[in-house]
Amino acid sequence: MGVEGGGGNGGPGGLPLCPDDLGDAPDSFGTLRASGGAFHTQNPINAVRLGLTVDTEPDGQPSPHAWGDLNPDEDGLVGSDVHAGGASSITVRTTGVALLQAWIDFNQNGIWGPGEQVATNMGLGTGITVIPITVAAGAVLGPTYMRMRYSTNIGVMSGGAATDGEVEDHAVRICPPTPDCCRRVAFVVDLS
Repeated sequence: MGVEGGGGNGGPGGLPLCPDDLGDAPDSFGTLRASGGAFHTQNPINAVRLGLTVDTEPDGQPSPHAWGDLNPDEDGLVGSDVHAGGASSITVRTTGVALLQAWIDFNQNGIWGPGEQVATNMGLGTGITVIPITVAAGAVLGPTYMRMRYSTNIGVMSGGAATDGEVEDHAVRICPPTPDCCRRVAFVVDLS
């Protein structure tokens, strides 16, 4: 009989043969397995990932600042410059050739909904990439959340399974359209 993780592949002692990486945004975004959370089975043959490292956990780690998985593996988002109605970008670090999916909760309603996907099946390779994104002028200013998923799977949604790669959740800030008002160079955003 299979177990959670690794696509249901049970190993010795009931442990998954290939463990999974899960997210850490608040669970309203779908972080826990029971909530349809995003998970990526770690495939040692095809080790694509966000950043330089990836970890595994038995379930999502929801937290108010997306710090539940505060490990050195949260290194895929190098920076963000997100402006309502203005020029915006995210800077990502990736390892291996795969497809990036990314969402930002522009209306701050606690879910990634229609119009909030900022990268769709974007083919990237190893390196650092600046990605221009479109942010509606009506985006709610202030702290919010972003999810990135990197996998060889096409069309990965904000929740559910991927057979390889990594998911990372990050706190980001939506600023007015003033240039350079909130460049993100660290992984800390005050959500108070």
